[in-house]
Amino acid sequence: MFKTIKEFFVGKTAPVADVVAPGGAPYKVETPVVVEVAPIVVEAAPVVVEPAPVVKAEPAKTAPAKKPVAKKAPAVKKPRAPRAPKAK
Repeated sequence: MFKTIKEFFVGKTAPVADVVAPGGAPYKVETPVVVEVAPIVVEAAPVVVEPAPVVKAEPAKTAPAKKPVAKKAPAVKKPRAPRAPKAK
């Protein structure tokens, strides 16, 4: 009974098969082929460095002055009418 409950929660154990001994591997592994890679030679063109042009610095322009913004006063809430009149 315990074995049946255990198999329900855990699952049945798989039978262990001897894979290597019976006939070896079911596939053939080929030996890797060695390929020689020829180095690539790239001839670089001579680099000519030209001096950067001289630019005369101009004075920085200032942003126009901003006008002060008037802040609005917060809106005043209206008192609401009571839901029920007060008992006397």
